[in-house]
Amino acid sequence: MPWGVSRVQAFLANPVPLSQPTPPQGKPSQPQAHSDRPTCWFQLTAGSDRLDGFRCSVTSRVNSNGHTVFDVVEPGGLSRTVVLWESREAEVLVQGETYRGEWAEDHEGDIRVNVNGGVFAFSPPN
Repeated sequence: MPWGVSRVQAFLANPVPLSQPTPPQGKPSQPQAHSDRPTCWFQLTAGSDRLDGFRCSVTSRVNSNGHTVFDVVEPGGLSRTVVLWESREAEVLVQGETYRGEWAEDHEGDIRVNVNGGVFAFSPPN
């Protein structure tokens, strides 16, 4: 991946057809210490079902409109704000741009977001 291009920017720039949500792969099947477990996963290859795990900072807050939003900051520092609507629609705000997509919750409580043909997932804070 080119220097300075975030994982989110890479998949937003390379749309692929949406597929049915599946749980992120590459996650531990046995519980691990909280500090060892990835908190975000990204599709690094367009069209792949595999999501690679990383340690992101994930926080939630209530915005000025009264909506719960998630702030996901990837290891390189790029921040995105994610709004999940009851209709299963998602809005992802990255560097002043708004992307619309769909979201689903997997069996472990992680949130998987399909946006502009790319996929990422994150663990909401407890």
